[in-house]
Amino acid sequence: MRRSPMQGTVDTRIPYLTSLSYLQTQNLNQENAKSQEALKTSIEHISTGLRVIDASDDLAGFAIADRFDVQVQGMTKALQNTNEALSAARIAEGSLHEYTDILGYMKELAEKAANENTTNNERMTLQEQIDNLQERLKSISNETTFRGRKLLDGTYRTQDIQVGNSLEQILSVSLKTARPDQIGLHEVVSEGTMNNAGSKIGFFYEMISTGVTASDSMTIQGFLGAESISIEDDSSAKNIADLINESSDSTGVEASAKSYAKLYDLSEAGTISFKIHGSTDVSISATITSPGDLSPLYNELESAMAATHITPELSADGSSIHLFGYEGHNIGIESFSHSTFGGNINFIGLQFDGDSTTGTGVILNDFINSTMVGGYVEFQSDEPFILFAGTGGALFTTASSTHLPTLQAVDDIDLSTQAGAEDALTILDHANVYVEKIRSDVQAYESGFESIIARLESASEQMEDSKHRVVSANLAEETMKASSATIQIQSQSALVTQANRLIPEYSLFLLRQ
Repeated sequence: MRRSPMQGTVDTRIPYLTSLSYLQTQNLNQENAKSQEALKTSIEHISTGLRVIDASDDLAGFAIADRFDVQVQGMTKALQNTNEALSAARIAEGSLHEYTDILGYMKELAEKAANENTTNNERMTLQEQIDNLQERLKSISNETTFRGRKLLDGTYRTQDIQVGNSLEQILSVSLKTARPDQIGLHEVVSEGTMNNAGSKIGFFYEMISTGVTASDSMTIQGFLGAESISIEDDSSAKNIADLINESSDSTGVEASAKSYAKLYDLSEAGTISFKIHGSTDVSISATITSPGDLSPLYNELESAMAATHITPELSADGSSIHLFGYEGHNIGIESFSHSTFGGNINFIGLQFDGDSTTGTGVILNDFINSTMVGGYVEFQSDEPFILFAGTGGALFTTASSTHLPTLQAVDDIDLSTQAGAEDALTILDHANVYVEKIRSDVQAYESGFESIIARLESASEQMEDSKHRVVSANLAEETMKASSATIQIQSQSALVTQANRLIPEYSLFLLRQ
């Protein structure tokens, strides 16, 4: 029997339409969920300002940003370390400024004490002030600290400051000691046979030698480096000092020279004459009425002082004359003669103190009429050094000997005597140079730290900028995406609502046919 068209349409189309409606609704719901997720992502990007929030946004970008974060963290720590080191350097520089002011005031006191018109009582008062200032220097060197670390007592050595985000980026900082018992004048004084007048006698002055030979050449190891000093035969103390000073820029060791001698015990009155040798030679003639009074000879020597650079000093009783060569020229007597046959005078070298005698003396007369003394060389430095003597014995008595300097420290300054005050001036000059070098080092560290801080801050900013270029969101683009997702969500929701409403109605319409 033939079916009616109505019965076949209802049986075949309702399941189809129902399935179609379900599939279309499911598809719309999936699209709607995608749009909802896109909208959520866009809102997150807009609200955070970031394009890459986690690895799902951009795996490569997320990894790059993570590496930037690690580098920035390292630079932040390095910046903290450098700022702390800069603070320590500024504290040290401030203390050293006060330290140099005190040294300057101490020098003023020493200059007063060195004045011949200053009395011993006044010198004692000045020394009391020096004692107080020495205590202040001790306090500065012991109490200048940063985070519990002393900065100026010599223990702040080889401090490695991490100034970058890699192990190789370090700056080593060392501060020298400023303790007053460890700074001052480091000195070695030659003690050979140069100043022995008894070994330098003759009838012809030009044949007399200082005894120095090339074998007295030496090596100096200073804080700046080592240098060999080649000495020529018959050199004076001044010649040797000049050679050392020519190499002072390489060693950090300087030299000065001094020569000392004494004329005494004139046998009898009469007219004496001779040539005195210093920086140049001058003929001397003096008539002496009493052998115990050498003042006429002193006057002649004093008048020649400008030419010879040899300073005479008459003893209190007038019976002897000390001769001081403050430039280190040889002090020589040539062709001594006395108006009375057999008349003579004694000549001898003095020790470095300018008072005590050294070696053997010479009795100058008509037969032994010429002699000389050669002097001493002072090796001086603001810091310790080592001197390796040569194989000769004129400059240093012991051949091939090693000499370490003696420290005349700021803490040992004594102004109670004029000689002590004069020594103090030299000590304070060297101490001031040394402390200024420490200040210079500290200021160099400060400048370096400031430069590093500027570099780290700039690099950190650049790193952050580079990171943000990778992870930052394009707000205009994200806003468009959010708007697009919103429109899609609204459209998809409307379609689903319309489908849910129309399909049942359409199905009932078919059933009514």
